[in-house]
Amino acid sequence: MNAEARKWAREDDLELIRMVENGSSWATVADELSASVDECKARHALVAKSPPSRPAAETTRTSAGLRDTLFDTMEALMTGRIEAGDAKAVATLASAICKTVELEMEAEKLRRSSDSASPLSALRLGVR
Repeated sequence: MNAEARKWAREDDLELIRMVENGSSWATVADELSASVDECKARHALVAKSPPSRPAAETTRTSAGLRDTLFDTMEALMTGRIEAGDAKAVATLASAICKTVELEMEAEKLRRSSDSASPLSALRLGVR
């Protein structure tokens, strides 16, 4: 089996990096990850340059922050640091956020064009 044929999960990559950094032998690493020594060495050479990461705990809640998160996610997907399912989840959430913003903008247009003196109730979504 070659390194491309084995399905490496993010958790496998993190464990591989941790074990190598802690000085485990390649034989121990291979045994722990149910892979050959050559597979582990090849995968380590690939992921050690850009270790897999988890999404940031917090994203700046602006359009620029959302855009940065989407580009970071795209780059992480393209370099194999995250899996397609993780990227899809981020994209789905981003789409929902954009739809919410569209609704907020439409509500603001309606409020501004209204002859009524009473504003719509506050739409403070995304604000803590």
